[in-house]
Amino acid sequence: MPPIGHGHLRRCVSPRADQGRQKGQVESEHPHSLGEVHRGRTYPVTWRILGPMPPTFVALLPTPDQQPSIAARERVAAQSAAARRALKLAAREAGCPEMVFHKSDDVPQPWQGWHWSVSHDDTWVLGALARAPLGVDLERITLRRAALREAVLNEDERALLGEVDALGFTRLWTAKEAVLKAAGVGLTRLSHCRLSATPSPTLTQAGEPAGPALPMFLDGEAAPVLQFRWHDHLLALHIQGGEESLTWVLPSPQGVSCQEPQDHVT
Repeated sequence: MPPIGHGHLRRCVSPRADQGRQKGQVESEHPHSLGEVHRGRTYPVTWRILGPMPPTFVALLPTPDQQPSIAARERVAAQSAAARRALKLAAREAGCPEMVFHKSDDVPQPWQGWHWSVSHDDTWVLGALARAPLGVDLERITLRRAALREAVLNEDERALLGEVDALGFTRLWTAKEAVLKAAGVGLTRLSHCRLSATPSPTLTQAGEPAGPALPMFLDGEAAPVLQFRWHDHLLALHIQGGEESLTWVLPSPQGVSCQEPQDHVT
């Protein structure tokens, strides 16, 4: 995969996140240290829960230095560093480039009213900011081994999903991860997070209008999750209380080379 360089990032926003700007306006002079960000199309994000809230800022970047010849510890360190770069890019879009990202007991701590969450693997890193607790997860669309499927899906969820394929499993797995991250709890609460209804088949691409939220519950409280496709990956986003709009910073298609999703078991 070629590295992200100048001109290889694009920015997609909702009208509420960018009031006063002409829809579809292009800003060719918007430099960032990670590459030049271009305003592309303007997308409405229509999903709401409890009313208007400030926009959420989401940045997605490719993961560098993941060659098999590099030691595993160094590859993980490169993922973490790239995730912080994505957070900084999101913070710059949010107008708080000085934001500090601190954890306590491995739980992200808010900074001046901003909450944050990251996820990463050996292909992509995802960073997001919101004015309410949030959680994100990013996973390659893959059908995992039976032992993990048994741990993640309860009997009711298997009945709702029917035959569990790679996409169905990844949707539920990423949704639960996002909800638990937003709550600041670990996988020990996995059984407390449940799917409550059959998921909508509508699943849009990152940067496009969100489809129906996945109807999740945590300890009996509604915890809807937005999900998006990104090549062979799935992105999940849960914001406590809902969100008004999403502002995305995404790699442009010219800077992306990915495989398609696979249904094999890993």
